[in-house]
Amino acid sequence: MKIWKYNIIISDIPWEYYLHPCPKFYGFELAKRGITLWVNPPSRNPFKIRIKKISKNLIILTPWMFTRPLKGAGFDRVEVRFQVKLAAKVFQKKISSLWSISTAYCHLLKDFPTAVSIFWSGDFFSPKKEFNSYKEFDLVLCLTPPNYLSIPESFKGKRMHFNMSCDLNIFQQKSATYSLAESFANFSSSGSKLIGYIGTLSSRRIDYTLVKRLTQIRPKMRFIFVGKGDGLESTNYEIKHLAKRENVLLLESVDYENVPFYIRKFDACLIPYQINEANWGTCPCKFVEYCAIGKPIISTSLPGLTKFSDLAKFADSAENFADLIDQALSTKREKEINLQKKFAEESSASNFLVKIENIIPKNKYV
Repeated sequence: MKIWKYNIIISDIPWEYYLHPCPKFYGFELAKRGITLWVNPPSRNPFKIRIKKISKNLIILTPWMFTRPLKGAGFDRVEVRFQVKLAAKVFQKKISSLWSISTAYCHLLKDFPTAVSIFWSGDFFSPKKEFNSYKEFDLVLCLTPPNYLSIPESFKGKRMHFNMSCDLNIFQQKSATYSLAESFANFSSSGSKLIGYIGTLSSRRIDYTLVKRLTQIRPKMRFIFVGKGDGLESTNYEIKHLAKRENVLLLESVDYENVPFYIRKFDACLIPYQINEANWGTCPCKFVEYCAIGKPIISTSLPGLTKFSDLAKFADSAENFADLIDQALSTKREKEINLQKKFAEESSASNFLVKIENIIPKNKYV
């Protein structure tokens, strides 16, 4: 049986969550190869749509659970496991691949024992603490070199370096018709250099101290933040105060399809993340998105990104960020741009699926 003939994706990230679209690309790509069942986090809402067909081969299931669990999303609850197995029986046959995204749900290995099991580790992945949950999986996808190296030697499966991807159909198109927010058009009309950021505005992610200092020491530059908050009081506070600065514009609720058009307007792109436990395990989607457009990238020294030193520049202070922005704006970048676009193409879901096929022993699925 082909490895991608019947696929199940168990995801802590809901299908509808637009700030983290990368797993959806794998859902679409797997559906090109076989029948794919994507399972959203369970819901207690009895009126929420349970089954939704996105295409002929792609089905979204939102299981219902009786009560909210004390820990976790509830995928291991008896009623949820029953619904997943029932849906698999109705829409599929013998499951060939099983994906567990962000959390390694080891009970799935009992429910679908013959499937090739893939654990897509998340930003908070702790290889040693979580070992018992993923030790029986066939493959672990690692976003950062430190996590890759920290997987215990007793792990009998395969491990693979991994990074996010973007929708190249959107990011490589050069449409003449697109719509940008009127506030953006007005803000960017001065002729000043535009320094941009795309993604979450969470105070757990962004180093707002660095950002505020950067906007202060480069007053003639214009800084644009396109994204959405997380509802935390600390995030709302930072967004409110950052938006008061004359050389800062915040745009929320931008459709993913319009993101590339904003990035194309940027003269340089930022990833000003804090270097802390919340970000040690991340390899942000925005990095690949910036690369797909071929823009200068200045980031803090995230472990998941410093391995790409030929594609971005790294700094951990506002002053060094400012210096690197200045350098990027005055340097010819043809070679770097070519490398960035090649990287974005190689990071596609279709390419990674081929890599996974090559790393999984053939006797597991042939």
